[in-house]
Amino acid sequence: MLQSTQKVLGGLAPHLGRGRLETTSPLPHISKAGFGAECCHHHHLLLLHHYHLLLLLHRLLLLLLHLLLLLLHFLLLLLLLFLLLHRLLLLLLLHRLLLLLLLLLFLLLLHLLLLLPPPSSPRPPSPPPQPPPSSPSLPPPLPPLPSPVPTGPASDRRHGGRQVAARVRDGTGSDRREKGGKCSLSSLPQVSPEQVILSHSPLRLFNQFHQKCMLVAGQGPVEENAEDLGFKHVVTIEALRKAYPLLDMVDQSRRPKELVISSCIGVILFGEPVRWETSLQLITDVLLSNGNPGAELQDIPYPHLPVLACNMDLLWMAEARMPSRFGHGTFLLCLENIYKKVTGRELKYEALIGKPSTVTYRYAEYLIKQQAEKQGWKSPIRRLYAVGDNPMSDIYGANLYNNYLKSAHQNQAQSCESILVCTGVYRHNAGVPSKTEEYTTEIVFHGHRDFCFDPSLVEASYIVQDVNDAVQLAFKKEDWS
Repeated sequence: MLQSTQKVLGGLAPHLGRGRLETTSPLPHISKAGFGAECCHHHHLLLLHHYHLLLLLHRLLLLLLHLLLLLLHFLLLLLLLFLLLHRLLLLLLLHRLLLLLLLLLFLLLLHLLLLLPPPSSPRPPSPPPQPPPSSPSLPPPLPPLPSPVPTGPASDRRHGGRQVAARVRDGTGSDRREKGGKCSLSSLPQVSPEQVILSHSPLRLFNQFHQKCMLVAGQGPVEENAEDLGFKHVVTIEALRKAYPLLDMVDQSRRPKELVISSCIGVILFGEPVRWETSLQLITDVLLSNGNPGAELQDIPYPHLPVLACNMDLLWMAEARMPSRFGHGTFLLCLENIYKKVTGRELKYEALIGKPSTVTYRYAEYLIKQQAEKQGWKSPIRRLYAVGDNPMSDIYGANLYNNYLKSAHQNQAQSCESILVCTGVYRHNAGVPSKTEEYTTEIVFHGHRDFCFDPSLVEASYIVQDVNDAVQLAFKKEDWS
């Protein structure tokens, strides 16, 4: 460094003059050695300064790298979140697609079920109009029912301890499901709705009236009962009264505005109504007007519109202390007498259904055979047992059907045994009589007008105390343990 300085000063000498170079130093007290040390110190400081700058730049670069790494981590985190959300969305989409496929499958199955025809037993052909029998021992012929039970060996008669029964009831205030729930005996299993026959059940056979407008009378859900039996167009007494308010003059407070209904072409009497006067008046009006009670009466038509009547019991047993209450047979008696008094002619029935009609017992046999087929019975049913507490309906009908079976030449049962119980309408004062002829002398005929009285028809084959005894008697007769 000192040598370089001297070379510089030597180069300046020619310009300063000849002779000895005289230098004037602004710092006369600094020697050459001191001046070199100072320059070296400054150079060292300059190097330190450069080093610090480089260090600072290095730290700045490291900081930038850290920031870039953080940014990269942040971007990676966003990417991971995006992938997670994407997978969640895919899972949700797959879940919804699966639910949609299940829903479509369910709708397809439901559609297929709706397209399938409902399982229904084959209906027998509709019977011809049943005229009043001239003799109770020979009831009118009935049409054959389809699908007879196939015959088999006699060894199948015990049927593995299974029993087949049908519960025939004359009540019409509820449907078969409700009646079936109330019919349970200690000797029999729970009675299903298919085994319950109400007085109106054989109306399923009269399909010639199912598509026509029919006036229905009775208590309870008569409109629903009629539709369940196959009738498509029914008019209730209440609807008829609302359509023609001037016809019901007994209670003048019930005067709704007029309605429009179709003309009736027949009458179905399910059971005794609540307001007898209204039903008697309007049914008579429909018969006299040929189904159009709003028109002016010209000539009384005869024969009148078809009348289908269910349940002919004159009396029935209730909780009252008096022995029995008025039944639908009493209502029919009133209607018949009113019509005859007004027109001078007899009221005719298209069909009388319910005990003791042979149509009802024939329908009961048909259902019993269906139950036997479902349980896999092979041997035919040869004997029927009819248990009841009313000699004028239950016993009379069973014996009447027994006479019909003896005169029939079809694949049917051979006999129908009647069993009278003492826990209902019939109550013998001395308990169970030893001879069945004892109670026939006490009987006043309560049967319907169209069924002639025959003392032999109200004479039961057996008399027992209650229904359980009757069931045990049937088991004993059939040799069932």
